[in-house]
Amino acid sequence: TMSTPSVTRLPTTVAQVTNTQEACKDIHCDFEATCEIGPDRYPRCSCKFDCTEEEINSAPVCGSDFKIYSSSCAMKMEACQRQQELRLRPLDLCQ
Repeated sequence: TMSTPSVTRLPTTVAQVTNTQEACKDIHCDFEATCEIGPDRYPRCSCKFDCTEEEINSAPVCGSDFKIYSSSCAMKMEACQRQQELRLRPLDLCQ
């Protein structure tokens, strides 16, 4: 008798996206957010800012929401998280 070669069938899964550039090509992020692949493997906009030590320790700034931020980098991060434009204002407007 002829033996039939056995074929191992792998479970079919949805291809998981691992190439961030490819996954993010149609994603537009505002307020300096960057596109990244989330834990669910879907692209999303993320507010990750690498504020340098120098930026963090810079003089406080006043935002157009009349709040004082520790640095302009901190203000940019807040604007990104809120998805709202914040502009620098004279410091005395916040006091």
